[in-house]
Amino acid sequence: MAALGVILLLVLSLLGLWAALSGGSEPDKQSAPYPSSTTTSAASQTTTTSVTVKATATETVVPAESEPAVAAAPAPAPAERKATCELEDLVIGAELDQPTYAPGAQPVMKMTVENPTAADCVVDLSTLTMRFEVYDMGSNHLVWTDTDCSPPVDTGLETFAPGKTREFSATWSRLGSTPGQCEAREPVEPGAYFLHTVIGRHASAPQPFNLA
Repeated sequence: MAALGVILLLVLSLLGLWAALSGGSEPDKQSAPYPSSTTTSAASQTTTTSVTVKATATETVVPAESEPAVAAAPAPAPAERKATCELEDLVIGAELDQPTYAPGAQPVMKMTVENPTAADCVVDLSTLTMRFEVYDMGSNHLVWTDTDCSPPVDTGLETFAPGKTREFSATWSRLGSTPGQCEAREPVEPGAYFLHTVIGRHASAPQPFNLA
């Protein structure tokens, strides 16, 4: 009987232990996890793109026909003529009848004197000698002056009227000359020469010519 009681007690203990382990409670329910604060919805993501706008300069070309016309500047009024006249105011020119002279042909020379002022120009040609001078083109050497062996073409007081041009002429024999030495003059060599016409120290521009 004592052994039977121990066995029964052992069985009851085992049944109590099983009931404690499995006793009627429902299984645990897992709670849904909270969304992580570091998780970002793809729909909420925004991508910012930097756009660089490059300005381009443009050049506008106006066709020639559409350009505005520019009025021509008015011509300057003629300068008033000088009220007085001196020798240096006179415009002296030199001319020849040919550019080249054949052997033996004598050059015919002309002096022109223009008075561009508004006054008479009185020149004393006795002291301000009027003359024709010929120079060698290559050496610039004076080879002839008409007054070396002949009197000037004009002397004394000469009046050059305003706005007028006067002419004087001389013919060259093609012989060289020096002042006061007029005997046994030698012909100049063929070549290039130039003419100056002169009053006092006021001369024309050089006028070139050739002797063949």
